[in-house]
Amino acid sequence: MMKLHYSLIGLVWMGAFLDMMYHTTLTSVLPKALTLTNPLMHALMFEIRPTVAILGAPVAGILIQRYGWRAMIYLPFQLLAIAGAVLFVGNNSLTYLCVRILQGLAAALLYPAGFTAVSRTHDETARGTAVAIALTGDVAIIIGPLLGGLLYDWGGRHLLAASMLALTVLTLLALFSQANSARGLPSDIPSIRDGLAASTSHQAGQGDLESIPQASSTGGMRPGGMTGGGRGYGVFANLHFLVC
Repeated sequence: MMKLHYSLIGLVWMGAFLDMMYHTTLTSVLPKALTLTNPLMHALMFEIRPTVAILGAPVAGILIQRYGWRAMIYLPFQLLAIAGAVLFVGNNSLTYLCVRILQGLAAALLYPAGFTAVSRTHDETARGTAVAIALTGDVAIIIGPLLGGLLYDWGGRHLLAASMLALTVLTLLALFSQANSARGLPSDIPSIRDGLAASTSHQAGQGDLESIPQASSTGGMRPGGMTGGGRGYGVFANLHFLVC
């Protein structure tokens, strides 16, 4: 039976939602907020966030691999909260540039950490569904421009920044609350490598060395062993990064 960790999926969903909300709401008001800025600065404002996100993603992946998603999952929400606070306080080109850079750093950390969390805590019967649900948080890219324009027209950047900051802080508090609750964050599903190591150790202890599956030169397992899926995930991730 498929088991989904809805609380964790919801938090990752909210992370993707907030990232796209920050991105699209601010994009919709930049032309109006920076009326005295030259076109080159306008272009830089639009380009800096995805540039930082793409360049920072490999570094974020290394950090998540080393320290684990549990240690890194808080950081993107904290960066988004700082971005909201900076937007609330300042109102010049440098302020908006700093906000966009913070958004890029948050995105670089959010997606690797969030989707690592979802994929590692769900088995193969639920992993695809869990990731797909979390990814629908990008619906904010549809409603963000309209909502950003309305908030800016109603209350200027202060209302826009306060609204985004409030949503981010509430999400961060929910994450801390779940992590410190009796149930805590979901446990990781044992990987193929972990299962193989345990099986190998057990069989070696029994002296049945011939039945131990051996790794082939192609990265999979020889007949009789398990087929590793790590190479497929790696190829997909590298292709995705290249396309971006």
